Amino acid sequence: MLDYLNTHPDLFQMKIIPLSICLMQMVGGTTAELTNLFMLATRDSVEYCITFFVAFHILTRIDNIYAEGLNNHALKQACEEPLVY
Repeated sequence: MLDYLNTHPDLFQMKIIPLSICLMQMVGGTTAELTNLFMLATRDSVEYCITFFVAFHILTRIDNIYAEGLNNHALKQACEEPLVY
């Protein structure tokens, strides 16, 4: 998103909104990874480590699963089309 914002600044009226969305995703991903490391470090069996790793992997991909579930959303259709300069 930051690359799109950088190459097409005229399409955005307020640049703080896409920047804050990117910041939220970065903070959420970092928090999830730190929590995953903590959970894996405190488990004493391999089965629990695998279980928590898979659970956190699904949690970090939940936004992608939601985005794929949107059928006829205009933003999704715009992202699938190639950009024309």
